[in-house]
Amino acid sequence: MHAKVRYSRRIFFCLLLALFCAPLVIHVYLGSYSRFIADDFCSSAVARSRGIFGGSLYWYINWNGRFSANFLDSLFGYLGPAATPFATGLVVTAWFIVLAIALVQILPPVEKREAQLLESGIIAAMVLFAVLHVIPLVGQSLYWGQGMRSVVPPLILATVYIAFIAKKSKSQDTVTLSWLIATALLTLIAVGFAETHFAVQTAAIVFALVIPSVFKRYAPSNKRNYFLLLIVGLAGSLAGGLLMFVAPGNKFRQSAFPPPPPLPELLSISLRGLREFFELVVLARGKWYIWVGLIICGFIFGLQIFQPREGSSRRDVWTLVWLPVVAFVLLLACWVPMAWGTSLTLAYRTFIIPAYVLVCLVTCWAYIAGRVCRSAYVSFTRRTPVVATALPLIFLLAFGLLAAGISREMWQQRSLFTGYARRWDEREQMIRRAKSQGLPYALVLRQHNWGALEEIAVDPKITWLTKCVSDYYGINVIPELGDLYSEPDGAAKQAALERQFETIQKMPGSVPAELNQIYKTDRGKIGFYNSEQSPAQIKSYYDAELARLGWNYIGEKKVEKFGKFSGGSQYLFCNGEVAATLFTTATDEAWLGYTYSLALNWGMSSGYTWGKDDCQAER
Repeated sequence: MHAKVRYSRRIFFCLLLALFCAPLVIHVYLGSYSRFIADDFCSSAVARSRGIFGGSLYWYINWNGRFSANFLDSLFGYLGPAATPFATGLVVTAWFIVLAIALVQILPPVEKREAQLLESGIIAAMVLFAVLHVIPLVGQSLYWGQGMRSVVPPLILATVYIAFIAKKSKSQDTVTLSWLIATALLTLIAVGFAETHFAVQTAAIVFALVIPSVFKRYAPSNKRNYFLLLIVGLAGSLAGGLLMFVAPGNKFRQSAFPPPPPLPELLSISLRGLREFFELVVLARGKWYIWVGLIICGFIFGLQIFQPREGSSRRDVWTLVWLPVVAFVLLLACWVPMAWGTSLTLAYRTFIIPAYVLVCLVTCWAYIAGRVCRSAYVSFTRRTPVVATALPLIFLLAFGLLAAGISREMWQQRSLFTGYARRWDEREQMIRRAKSQGLPYALVLRQHNWGALEEIAVDPKITWLTKCVSDYYGINVIPELGDLYSEPDGAAKQAALERQFETIQKMPGSVPAELNQIYKTDRGKIGFYNSEQSPAQIKSYYDAELARLGWNYIGEKKVEKFGKFSGGSQYLFCNGEVAATLFTTATDEAWLGYTYSLALNWGMSSGYTWGKDDCQAER
């Protein structure tokens, strides 16, 4: 009878593992259609011209101190687009395996090793499913190469570090010098991916050192190994942070932002960012049931664990009290570096770091709560064995079926990814064909990617991305404004737009640039001009001229070149559904070959707000 029960339990656990792994498999599948996007072209262009280590050093000197991320970006940039489709599968698989191994070391041992492995695998898959579902832009955090490489690898390395501490703090063997050095390097490398991870990793290590030192009940069996590994890990974390923050490239990046704010404002920005995180990740519609499922399932797994030693129940109760405080401090720490360096909150793709911290701690809290309530559960089981046995299984299965349902929704989005990959491959062939024919420019169709990331813009040279794409391919790449396919009255709209363009009086003294003879499109019109006037004078003239013709001024957006503000600006005006985009090149005029450009388009985005029609709000 007991053998039959154990067999049924194993079958049920295998089913749960499959259900929670299903969304991870879909992530791997969708990620296999990833292609170079945005900054990937920049990293690849530099890596192929300078080499992997030369490219890493270039970005360290000229852009930021994320030495680990810079190396991975240069490595994958050197390998090229052929390696990109495998990146998501590689990191998801590694993350799952590492987290499952860490849980094997952390969870109390059970009689059957197979049962412990299954339980660890289920919790690991459940945690990763939750993390990747609650973050707002999983495409930027997981599928986009450059975005993923700065946020996911440090979480994997941190999990390895936790697993190693959990194993060695229970072992009777003395940790060797080589392992201490490896541990220091592990935390140092992890810090080199992102300033956010430096803050949360360092704060977590400090908590792990202080709590057992002050409260002896939390001290592990092998104190020497535990504290040595934490101390060298802290040293590696601080050394990595120093190496990152003294990077020469930081001054270029920070030049676009105000100086570090005073402490009260720093806390205000960080708290505002933390509030936004909870609104989007915890309280947003469709997210709360993930957290409820995590708490219930974590609680159920905790109910199954026998108390390993006397006094542990009291320790667990106190843990339930202080763990939320630690979680709040760790989450707040995630926002401090960004607030200090830029006076801004975290980009949405970086939310995966605090999301992983919160999901793990919430699951841990629920698990400990289950252990605390185990004695009451045992009494309940004796009175009503059927209900006590069935309810946990029902809740676990319900959460697993929810994961399967979300997997189905993800699968329905595959055409978005496969279509983008197909169009990207076609564009790649067009560019290389133009280069092989010796043409000065490759004219390609514009695209919108699934990650809401920047694509080459209307203006063929002005933005940093268009320059990176041109450097990568070795030929100037010009995006078409679009075509009239399936547009109602498209030809008539285009003819009206061209007449409208002619009614705009060009600034006196403006001379058409050579690029006017090359750039042609059937969806909009653009002109490039040289002028002796300053950017401010050009802007003032077109403010008055477009206002005279009934255009409304929308706003200004600074133009970037290789991530640094170059001094150029993009101004957007709207007249109904027609957009007018004015570029002033400022200090980039010499290498661009013109002083300013004026473009008219309709029903599309020129990049002022990515993924939205320029004048959509005006309709």
